[in-house]
Amino acid sequence: MEIVSTMRLLALHSAFLCATCLGLSACPGDDSGDDSNDSANDGSTTAMMNTSTGDDPSTGTPGDSTTGPDDTTGELVLADIEVTINYEGDAVGPLVVAALTEFPPMGPPVASVREDNPTFPWTGTLSNLEPGEYFVLALIDVGDDSPIGPGPEDPQGMPEMSVMVDGEGPFTTELTLADPM
Repeated sequence: MEIVSTMRLLALHSAFLCATCLGLSACPGDDSGDDSNDSANDGSTTAMMNTSTGDDPSTGTPGDSTTGPDDTTGELVLADIEVTINYEGDAVGPLVVAALTEFPPMGPPVASVREDNPTFPWTGTLSNLEPGEYFVLALIDVGDDSPIGPGPEDPQGMPEMSVMVDGEGPFTTELTLADPM
């Protein structure tokens, strides 16, 4: 049983590392290489841009969606995933929650949320997701020193099953973070 837990944590570590590395070019708050002011970190929860639609939930600004319309109304139906995170350990640092379309990840997250000072159980929302299957991952970035992926000290977790977004929702998932072994 302990081998399975260790292998799962290694897979989560690899998944976050890959997703974070691939998503660096789309990081809100990183104004290098562009003329826009993406976001500022004021120490509060930061809702990051949904890179699949271009929608920015923090400003309500719609983006350019390239997907097809809903079959019944002719409009694209976007939905939210409400995420509850449980953690009973002592680690302190920002909580990062991300929605991916593939596991292991082959690209950046399509939506993410960062909470600088989380209390557990924590509940937040991954917003404006197109219909599809999502893998929700979370970690506490102990020391806020792992900008390109989880460090060996970072508690991580993912739910046992993916979330299928197939309507207006909201959809929910719950996961428990595990301390590294």
